[in-house]
Amino acid sequence: MKLKKITLLLLLCFAFFLPFNTFAQDGNEKTKSSLEDMLDLEIPEITDNPSLIINFSDPSKEKSGVELSLDEKEFIKIESPFTLPALSIGDHSLTFRFLDQYDVSQTLTKNLIITPRPPVLNTPIINNDGINFTGRALAGSEITLILNSNNKMIVKQAEVDQDGLWTLTLTEEIPQGLYTFSAFTKKYGYSSELAEPLILDVSERKIDDSNTETTNPIHFAFKDFTREDFNQLTTNHIDLLVLSIALFLIGLLLGILLFSVSKKKEENRVVKEVEKKFVKPTSENEKSLTLLEKLKDKTVNIENPSVLKEEKKTDESVKEKKVISKVDFLENFKSHDPDNEKGKESEDSKEEKKSK
Repeated sequence: MKLKKITLLLLLCFAFFLPFNTFAQDGNEKTKSSLEDMLDLEIPEITDNPSLIINFSDPSKEKSGVELSLDEKEFIKIESPFTLPALSIGDHSLTFRFLDQYDVSQTLTKNLIITPRPPVLNTPIINNDGINFTGRALAGSEITLILNSNNKMIVKQAEVDQDGLWTLTLTEEIPQGLYTFSAFTKKYGYSSELAEPLILDVSERKIDDSNTETTNPIHFAFKDFTREDFNQLTTNHIDLLVLSIALFLIGLLLGILLFSVSKKKEENRVVKEVEKKFVKPTSENEKSLTLLEKLKDKTVNIENPSVLKEEKKTDESVKEKKVISKVDFLENFKSHDPDNEKGKESEDSKEEKKSK
């Protein structure tokens, strides 16, 4: 009887204080929501970005600033936008302290959970050993791979090394068909979201090593090249022979062209050097002869054209002195001329002829 009374009393107390408790919780939620509205603050509860950027506004009249305490450490003054330091995987508390529009000090605490990022999946490789899955993820975490199809689902785990690389080999036989596979990262009990699923086709059968033949490494040496090999090469690979001949002809033409250009340049160089020897100072009225004109002119001395030119002038002057007219000639030899002044034979000359 006494037990019933105590139970009834407890129920009455609970029923009496329940509305007050609900009202207090609603009040706290409303207060928290109103403080967030004051700061114009939006922070997610869960994120995989350890360096989250938060935006807020200062509600105080004089813009005295906003302070932040991470994981109950000392407050620091921050400005919007603010980038959180690289937070570790796990649960964190962010406490904001500021003055509202009435200059009343307010405090707002937000919880933030940092989770690992989804892993990166590479294209799997199917070989004789099985199916190799590789990718990247958070260093020191654990990878859970999920391979799923309409007929079967396989779940495998693998460790991620300190470089962020992971490898997982599926050796068991699985039915042929199309599979989708994805994975998630897990560390400190916190899991990431699933990675973007990829499709795997295992419809092809695996290759058996027993049926493959081992081949020796291929090497080539001209000493091993025989006439039969040449005949087989020219018979079975006509296109290769034509290509080789075409390349040889092109190379030959290019060689001839380069040789002719080089020879032409050498001839021009020699001509210029020889031409320099024939260049001499000339007067303004006298036109200098070119090399071709000098070679055609027989009176020009190639070794010393200036000296011979002077000699040529002296010879011309001598010739001018030796040239005499007919009148001068007849005056000097008039005593021996049998004709008279009219051009007829004189009487004296006639008598001399008769006496002879």
